[in-house]
Amino acid sequence: MNHIFEVDIANMRKIHGARDKIFIIREMVQNAWDENISRVDILLTPPDENGHSIIKVTDDNPGGWLSLEHAYTMYAESTKANDPTKRGRFNEGEKNVLCLAIEASVTTVSGQVCFDRVRGRWAGTERRKRGSEFYMKFELTQKEYASICHKTRLLIPPKDVVTMFNGVELAHRAPDLRFETRLRTPRDGRNEPRKTEVRLYNVAAGEQAWIYEMGIPVVELSDDKWHINVMQKMPVGRDRDNVNPSYIGDVRVAIFNEFYTKLSPQDASLLSIQAAASHPKSKTDTVKANLAARFGD
Repeated sequence: MNHIFEVDIANMRKIHGARDKIFIIREMVQNAWDENISRVDILLTPPDENGHSIIKVTDDNPGGWLSLEHAYTMYAESTKANDPTKRGRFNEGEKNVLCLAIEASVTTVSGQVCFDRVRGRWAGTERRKRGSEFYMKFELTQKEYASICHKTRLLIPPKDVVTMFNGVELAHRAPDLRFETRLRTPRDGRNEPRKTEVRLYNVAAGEQAWIYEMGIPVVELSDDKWHINVMQKMPVGRDRDNVNPSYIGDVRVAIFNEFYTKLSPQDASLLSIQAAASHPKSKTDTVKANLAARFGD
């Protein structure tokens, strides 16, 4: 095959090495959650004296990885791209993770592919009877390790998938409120409105509110009353760590219109609530109730 492009792996490593390393966990977990699994185990070791850490992500998908080539083929056509209920879309996340590897391997039912910085890529000899295992050694600082551990505990696993992190199960959180609304979702290169469920979780004292995409935290919110978990693809950026502000505005308005009666006078003064109340799509009754809560009848 004639090749058109080449990839500068060293510069790719530099670019993704500067990112928040939680993206490694998020990419591997969302890949697992999108598959037919009942359990996923995540192991992350503290950095050793050389500043090297090991991550292993193992699942029990009976068929394993659909195609091992997807571990190293950039922009191969994704079977998830146009399914709004699947988290994957770009088919580049594994490559962004692997560029950080000192050594790595993907072992599944159909075989094994191995990587390191000296030998490059080669076919391994191992295979699994069930499920897949992703292994990688990479550079990590103690500060980054602590941050990853904290942010991994923010994940909201599907209720039918046991998700373990360093031997401790991540608790499934039942939403405090839920409702259905129409929100934009990426399909066929466009953002099309689609009916979806939105789940809300009370924000505890001292917690920062987040907006989630099907259990994966994407970006911190301002002073929102709830964590927001949208149960379909959102129009996120390529690094999956931000959402268009207009989309967040749409979500806030949908919540405001649905649950304005549950807002206290103190809630009514939150900047996020005021932004929703001033949105053109806010219902008249909800705006009146907000104004009355803030300023009196």
